[in-house]
Amino acid sequence: GVGKSAIAARINNLGFDEYSKPTIGASFSQITVLVDNQSVSLCVWDTAGQERFRAITPLYYRNARVAFVVYDVTDDRSFVDAKSWVEELRTSTYDALLIYLIGNKVDLSHQRKISAEVAREYAESIGASFWETSALANSGRTELVAAQDRLCS
Repeated sequence: GVGKSAIAARINNLGFDEYSKPTIGASFSQITVLVDNQSVSLCVWDTAGQERFRAITPLYYRNARVAFVVYDVTDDRSFVDAKSWVEELRTSTYDALLIYLIGNKVDLSHQRKISAEVAREYAESIGASFWETSALANSGRTELVAAQDRLCS
């Protein structure tokens, strides 16, 4: 897949599992972050990205305040799918939903198909924040943690 579960694992300070299987339905984790010297808990639902699970995923995100929409920078189709998820979220969730568009797998730069510029322009057009990461190389984690801090403040 695009690496949603791998990113969630990195946020949870877990290692990278190269043998992870696609998420079926959703998985839940709780992350504790330090904001202004106070511990804050974030509830994270990692939902399945496959089309066959699309009907059940609204059960998990309908009351969300924040969404991380992840695509694979080496896969054109995943970027199209990310745009579709953004539209789904816009029509099915909280009006002031914060969306973070995340390009994953930047360690595969020689296979890149979606430029950071194209993705950033799209994110700006929808009022979303944007960053890129590599769950495998654990790059971009600082930005992920900073985003968590902003979400809680």
